[in-house]
Amino acid sequence: AIRNPYKLDQNLSEPSLGLDVETEFAAFVEAAHHLGLRVVVEFVFRTSSKDGDWVKEHPEWFYWINADVRDRDPGDNDPTRYGMPIFSETEITAIEAAVNRRQFDHLLPPDIMHRRMFLPPPTPEQVKMENGRWIAHYENGRKGRIPGAFADWPVDDPQPPWGDVTFLRLYDHPHYNYIAYNTIRMYSKELAQPENIVQPLWERIINIIPHYQTMFGIDGAMIDMGHALPAELKQAIIAAARRQNPNFAFWDENFEATEKGVAEGYNAVIGSLPFVLPKPTELEEFLIHLARQGNPLPIFGTTESHNTPRAISKTGGAQFVRFGMAVAAFLPTLPFLHCGAEFGERRPVNTGLGFTPEEIAQFPSHTLPLFSGMAYDWTGDETELVSWWQQTVALRQQYAPLLTDIRKDSFIYLYTDNAAIWGIIRHNEDWSLKLALLANQDMAKAQRVTVGLPTGRQQLMDHFTHTFYEVQGNQITVTLDPGQTIWLEL
Repeated sequence: AIRNPYKLDQNLSEPSLGLDVETEFAAFVEAAHHLGLRVVVEFVFRTSSKDGDWVKEHPEWFYWINADVRDRDPGDNDPTRYGMPIFSETEITAIEAAVNRRQFDHLLPPDIMHRRMFLPPPTPEQVKMENGRWIAHYENGRKGRIPGAFADWPVDDPQPPWGDVTFLRLYDHPHYNYIAYNTIRMYSKELAQPENIVQPLWERIINIIPHYQTMFGIDGAMIDMGHALPAELKQAIIAAARRQNPNFAFWDENFEATEKGVAEGYNAVIGSLPFVLPKPTELEEFLIHLARQGNPLPIFGTTESHNTPRAISKTGGAQFVRFGMAVAAFLPTLPFLHCGAEFGERRPVNTGLGFTPEEIAQFPSHTLPLFSGMAYDWTGDETELVSWWQQTVALRQQYAPLLTDIRKDSFIYLYTDNAAIWGIIRHNEDWSLKLALLANQDMAKAQRVTVGLPTGRQQLMDHFTHTFYEVQGNQITVTLDPGQTIWLEL
């Protein structure tokens, strides 16, 4: 819910310093650079807060609906109230088929009741702030308000409208003056034409990152829901940033690393590791994919994100966290530590992805750090996770040229005679350097395995515990504790 993307919220400043927030942020970036760190900022380009500064200046950049229309409540499907358009099962099937075929000239619009809620944009003179929200006063006496955004895909998402944020009106076309999946994400072909671009809005968006580069010297950006922006707008955003700094980094908020992401200029992608790590079958599929196809971009090597359950809440607790950290560091990933994971914080930041209805009820939004103030549980007893992470990162750094190689030719998936234990081999081009990781994904029981490894050594040492294992006929036999991983140089 960004009120003005060109300004920092003064509430972020530290009052005791007596400095404005811009000075504090500039000092933060400068200090990070002195420490050899680069600063990446997340930017939101598709939405604005409903009380945003741009509304009065440019009401035509926003959608407007009849002020008398009420929002739907959770679980409500009343078509006379505002929310995500309601489609029948037959229509949903047709919409998904058209999107999957990339046939954006065959996208079903929402029903007429939804479309008739929307009003043409008012003039700036017609817009007034009333009781904390912008209200449009039309000449015919009708009043308009700015509608909330909603989860626009899939088209049957059950979430009610969001109260704090709205979608920006990136295209202007009289037939598409409404919010739906085909106007703010999939973009019907008739709408997404050059002559329909709201050019002044696009230019304002394109210049946001260069503003922060000039003012503060930031080094990179993650674009919130970048995959839902028009491709031409995203390309212009990236090009403008790289004109100022050719090495400016971009992270893709997406679950898959694709060649499309490479072509669009991304350096890394968030990826799916937090979702597959606790699921043995999905993790195996993911690792086999890496071995067969590689990844065109590094993904984030993390056990959790701000939208997922905390890793320590998974089966195995702290042992699962150690398991996940070790696996992530061994893969061709960008090791990423989500704040709080290193000491076992249990409260999620947001219940956005991977939560059951019971868990969502356990953590109402007003108790979540994404929406309210909260202190971390610094008194937790999982302090050994800090040393584990330090040890893991040190190992990663020791073998960085090998472990950062994203080519499929550097990666072998090892099948074993025990389904609970799998292995990975990483090797350089001439096989002069080889590493193996063996992992017990059973978080409840110790497991034993005998596995063949391409080594001429008579002993192999686990880098975590410094335990030695005898090699007999190119095979080792090991018993791994629940969730244990071992790193071996072959």
